[in-house]
Amino acid sequence: MLPAILLLAAIIGPVVYEQDDNGDIALQEFTYVLSADCNAATINVTVKDENLTLVEDAKTFLKYVDVTEPVIGQGKTGRDGFFIYELPGNVSLMRGLFVLLIEKDGYRNKEVHFDLSPCYPKPAPPKKPPANNSSATNQSNTSNQPRPVSNNTTRINNTVNVTEPNGNDLPFSMPCPAALVLPLLMFYKPLKR
Repeated sequence: MLPAILLLAAIIGPVVYEQDDNGDIALQEFTYVLSADCNAATINVTVKDENLTLVEDAKTFLKYVDVTEPVIGQGKTGRDGFFIYELPGNVSLMRGLFVLLIEKDGYRNKEVHFDLSPCYPKPAPPKKPPANNSSATNQSNTSNQPRPVSNNTTRINNTVNVTEPNGNDLPFSMPCPAALVLPLLMFYKPLKR
């Protein structure tokens, strides 16, 4: 049972960003099914019409836009409406945008923009720092101790450092005295005698 699970994990649905129908709106519309096999480096396309009937002889073009020669391939769907593209190189390095174009007489062209981000390797979890060793020096042990709680404030160049209960200093900028007086002057009216 395990090999079947691994096989299923390799076939993914690409992330589709945009799709457009081009052409006369009186014509039939394509529907499609897209999948990718990350291990086999293939993209599988199944083309159907708007009634979900398989479409034979639909032309498909696959482009990869992050290279100088973007066309990966082209082909026609078979009787089963299916076509497979074999990708050159390592799929996990193909992090750019793919464009699939589907066309056939009597149908509106379909353009699909997608990527293969589910194939990208997952980043490694961050490493935990090593645990404190009991043979460490006394100085390193005291540096990990929280600072004593203090309500002291120190004024340095109009900045007040306020010590929080957890021992962290928070800088607090004091406003300029003129900034405090200006709003008061806006409401000042001399008294009439």
